[in-house]
Amino acid sequence: MALKITGLTKVKTLKANFKKEFGLTIRVYDGRSFADDNATLASIRKNDNKGGELSPKRNMKVGNLEDKIMDLFGIKTQIAGSDDSYLCDNDHTLAKALEVDEKKIAKKEVKNNKSVEDTNIMEENDEEKIFSALFEWADKFDIDSEWFPRDINELKILTKLELTDENLIELPKEIGHLTSLIELELGSNKLTELPKEIGNLTSLRNLDLSRNKLTELPKEIGHLISLTEFDLNENQLIQLPKEIGNLTSLTELGLNQNQLTQLPKEIGNLTSLTELNLSINQLIALPKEIGNLTSIPKLLLARNQLKQLPEEIGNLRSLTELDLMNNQLTQLPKEIGNLRSLTELNLSDNQLTQLPKEIGNLTSLTELNLTENQLTELPKEIGNLISLTELALKDNQLIELPKEIEKLSIENLYVDEVISTNNNEETDTSSSIASFFDTDAMDEEFNNLAKQFSISNTDDTFEAGKAILTAVSAITKWLRLEKALTHIEVHRQAMFFARNQLGTQYDLSIDDMHSLNDKGIALAVKYFEEGKESNYRGFIKELDAYHLDAEDLGTLAIQLLMYGRICREYEPKEISDKYMTDIIATLEHQFDCADIIEETKIMVEESFAEVKDTLMNHQPI
Repeated sequence: MALKITGLTKVKTLKANFKKEFGLTIRVYDGRSFADDNATLASIRKNDNKGGELSPKRNMKVGNLEDKIMDLFGIKTQIAGSDDSYLCDNDHTLAKALEVDEKKIAKKEVKNNKSVEDTNIMEENDEEKIFSALFEWADKFDIDSEWFPRDINELKILTKLELTDENLIELPKEIGHLTSLIELELGSNKLTELPKEIGNLTSLRNLDLSRNKLTELPKEIGHLISLTEFDLNENQLIQLPKEIGNLTSLTELGLNQNQLTQLPKEIGNLTSLTELNLSINQLIALPKEIGNLTSIPKLLLARNQLKQLPEEIGNLRSLTELDLMNNQLTQLPKEIGNLRSLTELNLSDNQLTQLPKEIGNLTSLTELNLTENQLTELPKEIGNLISLTELALKDNQLIELPKEIEKLSIENLYVDEVISTNNNEETDTSSSIASFFDTDAMDEEFNNLAKQFSISNTDDTFEAGKAILTAVSAITKWLRLEKALTHIEVHRQAMFFARNQLGTQYDLSIDDMHSLNDKGIALAVKYFEEGKESNYRGFIKELDAYHLDAEDLGTLAIQLLMYGRICREYEPKEISDKYMTDIIATLEHQFDCADIIEETKIMVEESFAEVKDTLMNHQPI
């Protein structure tokens, strides 16, 4: 009797009858999880689909069947092999899929039989040899026995192995025999490759390989089908194997700070993902299959080389956060308007000349960052963003804002100093600065610090002020680029205050400050993009700041250390620590300020503590 699927069909009945009819497995989902076997298809329906009756045939393609079930019943399904160990090819008919499956099963049986024989031999003859190799490797890298037991029986049942920051340069192939492992942490080592035997660790759920020197992954990584968290941040990966698509249980995949230029289309199989971090790579395009990640809420793509987005990006209807900062986007697809769950959208530092009118559909959006683009106007539909509380528009070519923006309840609007709405009224943006900094309070604190260094505002300090402002602008801009700082608006406003404070102290005009700030930024960008130095100290030689006297060096130290202290408040610890380390090294070695740093740090900390409440009243972009 031919299989019939209706809304009254129970999940367990569908699975049993499908296996009987086609010899394959059908996975049925309720949202992100597998559906209850006792539930009916109608009871787990998520959308207002029309329902009906479906009778699959053997000549129906796998992908078409999955789409048809979604269309009729609003339910996600996946067709897998008979042993549910892999997903069938969407372009195969059900008959072809079964034929492929039978061949796979036959090969697996032969392999399993051989594996059983090999295992028995190993248990009888080679077990001691294998584990001795593991012990030798652990001794070679001086791994504490508390973390890596030197007892065979203990190793056999080990479920968690934490070997972070052990200076490991290699993993032995015998690591594949630790098949009880559920968590394997190998972050902050010096691994350049993985043995293919790592694919034998099929019980792994958490694998941390961050901060190594991996350039590629073995295809056997695709065997880790139980993996839910996979951290590959800060490696040197050039590409991913297509087998990455087999890891369908993954919920978090970290690929931040690698050298990826493209993604395999199989990335679209990772439909359980809740977070995908691809920031700081060299991606020039996204595969259209990215649109299959319909349940993902967080997608991070900052600092790549993306010139356009596929229209399938509009399928990511569960997305709440999308970061596309610092790419090369010139336009957005109109499908961006389908992301109605989006609350945070960062498009800063791109090359956008206009926005699609569909941007107005993003009615859940609370934060929109469009800083550093080439926008000449905004669509009037921007006025539909009824949830918007923060809008950043600085460093564009905007002359006016649409009057529709006035009806929004925006708490923080960041635009260039004077801009007009199209009803010819000027909008003063100084209030957005004041909402972040209590400038009077901070000015008083800086003045107090300056007095303790006997810094005076005399006529002959004008050139010193120019040198300090140029140095502060250059150093902080370079660090922002190098450390990939995320809270850009905070750092812009910190520099806004620093410019004003230095302008007052050294009698610099508005034009002076803009010119010197632009000079410092241009110098930093030049050195960063050309890669002249492994650090920023090379371009400091082009500044006049190292000729400053002790008093003015005190001012420079105050400015840079306060800037670093603000950074520490908002950035991740590992970033802010590196930031502060570089600032201190610059002051010590480039400006000969070692004797005042500790005292200055204490005073800056006390000063910051007094204005912290004011700072923290602002939630940065």
